[in-house]
Amino acid sequence: MKVAVIGENPNDTSAIIPLIARLCEEEHSFISLLGRIRGGMWDSKKHQKMLGLEYKDKQPDVTVLMRDLDGFEDDKEQKRKRSEFFNALQEQVNHTGIKLLHIWELEALMFSDIDNLNRYYGISYAKPDDPMKIEDPKGELQKVTKNSHKPYEESDAADVCKELNPKVIRENCRYFDDFVRKLRNKGVK
Repeated sequence: MKVAVIGENPNDTSAIIPLIARLCEEEHSFISLLGRIRGGMWDSKKHQKMLGLEYKDKQPDVTVLMRDLDGFEDDKEQKRKRSEFFNALQEQVNHTGIKLLHIWELEALMFSDIDNLNRYYGISYAKPDDPMKIEDPKGELQKVTKNSHKPYEESDAADVCKELNPKVIRENCRYFDDFVRKLRNKGVK
């Protein structure tokens, strides 16, 4: 299967593809769509139409629609906005989309495999009870790695995620587990 990934940041897209690929038992090809789009650019009709054109050109079987909630999972207003966003994109990808809504940000996934995160940065961060409850996980990661051998920057996301265990992330992060189940229901196994 051909799996397309669309994110609000090229760093996030390049980080999530290897995590998804390592969870798959079958071989799939992964591509990024509109890799230069950032954050709020997705909200414009122009960029949504560009997505539709690139989708038609590349014709993936499944499309991962990835966005940060920028809030906790009980933030109804943010969820409503993201739901409208995902619905608009579904029209552009012929309803092949599976949403991956990061609670706060992608960095919450990194806190879901705390042993490998600690090893990567040489830090000793305590395992969070629920990584989805960390307010501003990107800021938290920058703060806790500030004095490490390599302080966290967004451009490090792909390198960090290559070191993480996606099975551990599924066990510790409900939204990622839910996403993987939906992905498998679409045939990406």
